[in-house]
Amino acid sequence: MAGEQTTTWRRWWQISGWPLLWKIIVVLAVPLLVAVSLGGLRVQTALRASTAFSEMAARVQLLPQLVALDNAAAIVIGTLAQRTVTEDMIDELTR
Repeated sequence: MAGEQTTTWRRWWQISGWPLLWKIIVVLAVPLLVAVSLGGLRVQTALRASTAFSEMAARVQLLPQLVALDNAAAIVIGTLAQRTVTEDMIDELTR
């Protein structure tokens, strides 16, 4: 009984014994599966890149505010170093 099963199994794996329809299905299905897999990986990579670009765009929008804050801090540090802080300077910083 075991010998019959191995013989049947070997016959099944021999491509020459397959019907033509099965051969056509395999010839079409294998490249299709590879293309779908590689396409999915490419989409996943593009989604990661778009997420990174979105995060970078959000950071770039903060840049003008950070520059203004840096200018204000430089004015404060400079005037404190010279001990010349005036009421007008304080009012300008609170705006």
